[in-house]
Amino acid sequence: MSNSTVCDVAVRIGENTQVDLQLPAHKPVGEVLTNAQRYLQTYLDEAGCPDPLPGPATGWRLRTPIGTLLDNNLSLAAQHVLNGDPLELIAAPKGEQFKPRIENVSVAVARTTEQLFATATRTTIRRTLAVLWAVMLAAAMGFVLILAYTQRSWVHTGIALASVAAVGVAAVVNARRMHSRLTADLCAVGLLLFAPPALALLVPPPWNGAGPRLLVGAATVTALALAGMAGERYITAYTALATAAGFTTLAEVPAITSAVPGQRTLTVLIWLLIIMLSRADLTSVRRARLPIPAFPSGSNRYLGRAVGPVGSNALVPVTAPPDPAVLLERTVRANHFLTGLLIGLGIVATALTALLVNSAPTSWPWIGLAAAIPLVFAFRTFHFAGWANITALLGGTFGSALALAAMLAWHHNLWWGVAVAVTTAVLASAAPLIIPSRTREQSPLHRFLRPPLENLLCLALLLVPLILLRVPQMVYYWSFD
Repeated sequence: MSNSTVCDVAVRIGENTQVDLQLPAHKPVGEVLTNAQRYLQTYLDEAGCPDPLPGPATGWRLRTPIGTLLDNNLSLAAQHVLNGDPLELIAAPKGEQFKPRIENVSVAVARTTEQLFATATRTTIRRTLAVLWAVMLAAAMGFVLILAYTQRSWVHTGIALASVAAVGVAAVVNARRMHSRLTADLCAVGLLLFAPPALALLVPPPWNGAGPRLLVGAATVTALALAGMAGERYITAYTALATAAGFTTLAEVPAITSAVPGQRTLTVLIWLLIIMLSRADLTSVRRARLPIPAFPSGSNRYLGRAVGPVGSNALVPVTAPPDPAVLLERTVRANHFLTGLLIGLGIVATALTALLVNSAPTSWPWIGLAAAIPLVFAFRTFHFAGWANITALLGGTFGSALALAAMLAWHHNLWWGVAVAVTTAVLASAAPLIIPSRTREQSPLHRFLRPPLENLLCLALLLVPLILLRVPQMVYYWSFD
């Protein structure tokens, strides 16, 4: 290490951002990062970088390409960091306590005041005006859509479609040139809100009922969400949206004349729900292109990235272990896909429960079939350990149970809704008793019975609708009327 007072380092931030910095070589790294925080925030905002800074809740750390974390109490020189060395700026692990270095009380008061009472700058005012400007344009677009649906004319339809096209062009230009996160978010929200109803206006009059319009709108949302999943931000939200909209699209294809799917369509959707729920983890791993060992295990052949940038999605068989950086990044991405998929399936389960009861409100076999859906989601919670994943599954459990209670209260009696809601609450209060911990393990009987009970419940959800629809008789007599 030279005796220079500064050290030239290439700091990587997120997926696609690298900043070349000259940092003090003999000051503690923690103090250097604290002083560089304001500069980096201003520079990234003005440059329109696509990657945000790490969260400041636990502080920042610098990491080497091989995964070593630099000590915040030591200087770059003491840790043998050379000029030109690549480093990565990450959020400090939650287990570490961030200790800000403050020279005196006046500096502490000044920094606290800046955080509590932020001063208006040109950048912040420009962002605020951009959001308010987008809100006013969204209101105008909403009024145009109301006119287009209440007073059918090609003028109104053309204005609505031209407005949506303008938002799409703005999104493409921003992605290729400006790289503004705020503009990208505003364009994405605008397209998701207004593109589906605007494109639904193109349905010709003989078929412009609720079913065809809902089909076009759901297909548009699915396409937009899939495009959003290809990016690096809001992967969980886009995945959940694509899942829910995709199921809606499939439901509306056979129900295009009525907008409400029949029992046969609901049966197919239940099959698809159970299959996707049981393979959600494998689907997310493959969607994120996570490097996995090639079969057979122990062959020393991996399915990973051979050459190319870190963000490359090309997967080819290689004889070397996968890059640790690629493995970590794609693992995080796979977990985002998994959480979004579980959230979307929970939304689908809630809708299917309501539609099943509504399709046969006096048939207790169909009501029992709807009641089995939240139980399947409750069983699936034992297959995951992440808080976000379990929360998503619990959302599907309680959402479908609430839909069941609401539909029973609507079609039968309010006391039925009370009974279902109270029963769900009682079972939820007793659920912590079966959660294993370090001091209380699960009983062997519970571990032995849970898998077959879950499999029997899933098998019932797959076979009972076929019996209720008399599919075996239809196949035997070759009559599907």
